[in-house]
Amino acid sequence: MIKIIVAEPNKVLRMGIRSVLERNPEYAISDEVVNADQLCSTFLEVPHDVVLVELGLLRQIGSAALRDLRQARPGSRILVHSYEIDTDFGASASRFGAIGYLANDCSSSDLCAAVANVAAGQPYITRTLGEQLAMAVCFRASNLPYAPLNRRELQVFKMLSIGLKASDIATHLGKSVDVIYAYKREIMAKMNLPDASELVRHAISQSVLKGLTRPLEIYPLQ
Repeated sequence: MIKIIVAEPNKVLRMGIRSVLERNPEYAISDEVVNADQLCSTFLEVPHDVVLVELGLLRQIGSAALRDLRQARPGSRILVHSYEIDTDFGASASRFGAIGYLANDCSSSDLCAAVANVAAGQPYITRTLGEQLAMAVCFRASNLPYAPLNRRELQVFKMLSIGLKASDIATHLGKSVDVIYAYKREIMAKMNLPDASELVRHAISQSVLKGLTRPLEIYPLQ
C-alpha cells in the first residue's frame, strides 16, 4: 500500500486528485493539506511514502527548511505538480528534492504512474511535459541578466523594481502576500542579491525597466 499526502490549496483540484487515486486499491490518502504550515507539520507527523505537492507550497517553505524535513523523513518521496510550466519548473522542483514532475492537466493514468514510480524511488516525467521543459531550456539559454527567473518571477521582479508593494502585486496577480514574499526570496536567491534595495539597482543597471511607464497595465495576467 502506497500512502500519499496530497498538498494542494485548490479544493476542486484536490478532490479530483483524491477521486483518481482512490480508484486504485494500492493507494491510500494519508492526509490532505492546503498550506505550507500544514504541510510541514503533516510531513513530520503523518506516515507516508509520497507527497504530491503543488510547487508554490514548496516555494513558501523554502529549500533549506524542506531539506531539514526530508532529513527527518528520509523515506519520503516528493512528486511535484504545477499550474505554471515554464523555464524554471524542473530546476525549482529538483532543488526541493522532487523526483517526479506533473503538469496540472496530466491524465489520470499519468498521475497513477507517477505515484508508483516516485514511491519506488524512480524519476517520472510525462513525454509531453519533458518536451515542454526541453523547449523552455532552449529558450532560456540566453545571456540575459535575469535569465534564471521564470516568467512569473520576472513579472514580480519588475513590479518590485518600480516600487510596488507586495500587497499591490498580490492583488493584481490574484495571489496571497505570502506567495509574493516567497517569489521575492526566490528572486533574490537566484540573482544573488543581498537585500531588497539591490533589486532596483540591478534592474536599472541591466535596463530591465527600460520603457516601462504604467506599473500594472504592462503586466497582463497570462
